[in-house]
Amino acid sequence: MEYIEMSKKDIRCKKTTPYLCGTRALGRGLCVNSVDKCNNRTRRNRNFVLNTTGAAAAAGTDFGYNIKNIGRGCYPSRLRVDYEKINKVYDTVPERFSIMTYNIWGLSVTPNLKHLIDLRSKLLIKTVLDQDADMLCFQEMSEHMLDKLKRPIIDKYKFASEPAYKFDNRRNRDVDTYFVSKYTPKRIGVYGLPGVLEYKNSMCVVEFPNLIIFNLYLQAGSKSSIGQEMNWIHYSRCRFDLLNFVYDMIEKNYKNMNIIICGDLNFHLDGTINDWPEVAMLNKLKDTGFVDTFRHLHTSKTGFTEDTDLNMMRYNYKLLNKFYRYDGLFIKPGADAHRFVSVKSRVFGQELMYLNVKESEWFYKNMSQAVKLGLDVSKLKGVKMLDRGYSLPINASDHFGVITHFKQIKEK
Repeated sequence: MEYIEMSKKDIRCKKTTPYLCGTRALGRGLCVNSVDKCNNRTRRNRNFVLNTTGAAAAAGTDFGYNIKNIGRGCYPSRLRVDYEKINKVYDTVPERFSIMTYNIWGLSVTPNLKHLIDLRSKLLIKTVLDQDADMLCFQEMSEHMLDKLKRPIIDKYKFASEPAYKFDNRRNRDVDTYFVSKYTPKRIGVYGLPGVLEYKNSMCVVEFPNLIIFNLYLQAGSKSSIGQEMNWIHYSRCRFDLLNFVYDMIEKNYKNMNIIICGDLNFHLDGTINDWPEVAMLNKLKDTGFVDTFRHLHTSKTGFTEDTDLNMMRYNYKLLNKFYRYDGLFIKPGADAHRFVSVKSRVFGQELMYLNVKESEWFYKNMSQAVKLGLDVSKLKGVKMLDRGYSLPINASDHFGVITHFKQIKEK
């Protein structure tokens, strides 16, 4: 379904709420009883056009797209603190440092996803260690994933956001944000953020005396998500709300400081407002001084962090092509004389590892959509046909990560 820019009456809306809010309205994609309501913000579940039914809806549900509440708003009425730590002894970030952001696909809600973490963990650990980053911002952390990463990675660093990380049924531990650092911050807070699906999103705010870091996991869902081709506007609206909240939080509490926003924002950072309306909110952040570190340093490289030509595991899992830059780091230099700027940035995590025959058969039968669609294994990307079977590739995660190096500029 294509959504129009202007709000107007639409026959697909119910008679009681006949106006469909356009793509430039705060209530984009919702049906309301008068046009002026399109710019009212509310958390309650409002009417929307039901565009996905039957097989498409069922396929989406398999990947967590339960759409019964996608009419909700996502601007938080208040911040819900999931975890907070205030350190009496803390560090100042040095003049040169590096930060990596990485969605590590820690989803462990099914035995199959847990087993895939087990298969990926060796390559994932190597990938993270090879970056030698000073600070690590993870998304989609889970208790099972932390068990894999704690000894080889996290214990090597001075500070971790939640050392005693245990499952908490009040939180969705599978999309949590997590922070690891060579430097101890003055304060760290982890917050649950609203969403339109059956889980909460996540934000981690790290406070050093000379740097603030926002580690974000925003609402998933787009035109390229299984069964969601017609519902994308609702995920876009949610991400806009969440970015708007981050903008307001910065303006209120951290306006003149060095600030980094990083994470899995779940929309194409090089996209247009027509395709990704939440880009308008990203542009508003840029207007205050935020710089897209990778794009600033690499004007012609794609920088895709979702790339199913290179991430064959991702393609073989869902059989959908995706070429987007969902993950990134943004820097806003502070107003004082000690300002941080980006000097190097790159995408990482493209390496492949091939499974043995037994595990390849397991992936094909239990993880790939190919079996449901009646497709032979030869249709999968990167498959190696062997005399005794076949071998399939996996990546460290379904996203690639980004690492950026910063330095301090002292202005007189």
